[in-house]
Amino acid sequence: MDQSEPLPPYDVVIFSGKIRHFNDDFLENSNKLYEQIKQEEGFIGADVIRNEENEVVVHYYWEDLNTISIWDKINDFMNEKEGDQMKWFEYYKMKIGRIEREFEVYND
Repeated sequence: MDQSEPLPPYDVVIFSGKIRHFNDDFLENSNKLYEQIKQEEGFIGADVIRNEENEVVVHYYWEDLNTISIWDKINDFMNEKEGDQMKWFEYYKMKIGRIEREFEVYND
């Protein structure tokens, strides 16, 4: 998050999962979804972490979760099927919470 973003409190959607096929098709589709998310009223920003095993954690920050109207598109992407399995993920979990405080610590 950059310094132009509001101070807490704000809301967070935490997505964690394991990507089945990390390839150009996945990147293209997830980038399209992210571009749509960025246009949503109340969207503040996101942090993404992915390791070599394609486990991913994404924090989506929002001013107010009640304004999010893109839940159906997010759900459609996460649950897109390939045969009888999810196309993009081995598994995933979503958590929703409120950030009340934050701070940063740096070594000098």
